[in-house]
Amino acid sequence: MVAVAIGTVLLYAVFTGVTGIRVLMLAARTRQLPESLLGCSYLIGGMLGWSLLLVSGALLVGRSELHLVMNILQGAGSFCLNFGIMTTSLFAWRVFSPRSRLIAVGFFAQQAVLLADFVHNGLLMHLAIPPATDPWFYPGMFARDLTYVWLPIVALRYWNMLRKRLPIGLSDPVATNRVLLWGLTGVVTFAYCVVAGITAYLDLWITHGEALFLCTGVMNSVGALLGWLAFVPPASYVRWVEARAPKVLD
Repeated sequence: MVAVAIGTVLLYAVFTGVTGIRVLMLAARTRQLPESLLGCSYLIGGMLGWSLLLVSGALLVGRSELHLVMNILQGAGSFCLNFGIMTTSLFAWRVFSPRSRLIAVGFFAQQAVLLADFVHNGLLMHLAIPPATDPWFYPGMFARDLTYVWLPIVALRYWNMLRKRLPIGLSDPVATNRVLLWGLTGVVTFAYCVVAGITAYLDLWITHGEALFLCTGVMNSVGALLGWLAFVPPASYVRWVEARAPKVLD
């Protein structure tokens, strides 16, 4: 089971890394903030952040001879994860709600919490996500989960608007599908956060670590696959989306 779980993490890392690199290559051409933020989110927060934490937590816990290595991986993973959350939130704010002062205040408040989370947990405690019995478990968890509550709501709401415009030719079917997939990525990631939070609260990683490692690895891989289809789609998938688009009304 452990080998399969590690395979899902590698699959997740590959899909997320490829997506991040391709989006950053696009950002290098367009020199636009949204592409840069999204690419950093996938590459740093996704591929590096979650992968470092999953590997360090699953393979190194209880191995005293690798204690220093685990501390380094936990600190680096904490930084990458929170940085990825920051870029994802900033992307969603600047793209979907750029004029909202309320969203702006919420964004900066979230970053203050994530900074405190990284300093205390990642740097001082060398534990990116402390046990649920530790009060420091909750600020970072809720701050990160907030992004994945907000992300699918704004993305799927925008997708619904684009979907309604398809029959009158005011939106592009590929772009509309891309927003849908990105919203579904947020749904899957939020589901992962819920599972990870509940299992950590109930302290199930000690007794069911291998099964949970596999479950969360699969969920992350599904999210990474959706992101890959959204931003690095193969030509056959693009043709399929275009063929299924409603005909434009005359």
